[in-house]
Amino acid sequence: MILPVPINIGGEIYNEVEIKKPTPGVIADTEKVKSNGSIYSALLTFISGSIASIKRNSGTVITDRTQFKSILKWIPFISADFLAIQIVILYNGKDTGIEGIYPCPRCGQKIIAEQQKDGEGNVEFDTLDYLDAMPLKMMSNGNLNIEHELSEPVEIKDEKDTILQSIRKVKLIQPCLQHCINASQRYGMSDLTRLQLAIYVEALTEVDDKEIDQKWKNRWGMYCFENMPNVKDLIAISEKINQYGYDNRVLKTCPACGKQWKAVINTSNFFDSALQLS
Repeated sequence: MILPVPINIGGEIYNEVEIKKPTPGVIADTEKVKSNGSIYSALLTFISGSIASIKRNSGTVITDRTQFKSILKWIPFISADFLAIQIVILYNGKDTGIEGIYPCPRCGQKIIAEQQKDGEGNVEFDTLDYLDAMPLKMMSNGNLNIEHELSEPVEIKDEKDTILQSIRKVKLIQPCLQHCINASQRYGMSDLTRLQLAIYVEALTEVDDKEIDQKWKNRWGMYCFENMPNVKDLIAISEKINQYGYDNRVLKTCPACGKQWKAVINTSNFFDSALQLS
């Protein structure tokens, strides 16, 4: 299957993979890694153990399993999420319903997405969200770069309030699993918003059209993203990154107050279902 966003390793493009059903050993290995708090490492374990081949744009097909993990750690997260979903569908069958709880942003009423059956197995009601109904957008040009001109600059100052750098433009690549793993090792999974910022820092490649190194990112990366004067810039960057893959935003209507909003469906619930052997 074609990846929504290809893998790019030093200009070498990998755009197609063949998946297979995960073995009980792969599922056990994945659950073990996940239980240690590393969801991104667990995702890498799961997909690398459920791949039969990876194909380059040049036509070369890689079937050596020892190479899969080193290639797939640089898969864009959007494509990793897509692959995990396809593997779960292959493993669990055609049912693509996702459970979830979505609080109303106005009154707090919880909308529960679930399916209930009677004693004979007949569906009584079904409010699940289905992946089949979610649009899937594929990248067509293979350009993994994301550029954004800030509406207001981020000013880096020293202790004397002297401006050391005024950042007006940032450039990232599509965040990959390795970026996510690195960020989670620094910030864990308890502060998800700051973790997201750290992932963007790991994917940062240029500031004001100048390449930056890891030393700069370690010192100023989080400061840059945490101190953007206009939060809409961060939203715009996120939208550029997430324009491909599944559009997991689903319209919800609150039964209590009538508020309508687009909730983000947690597709990780679908991935978690694959790790249950009972």
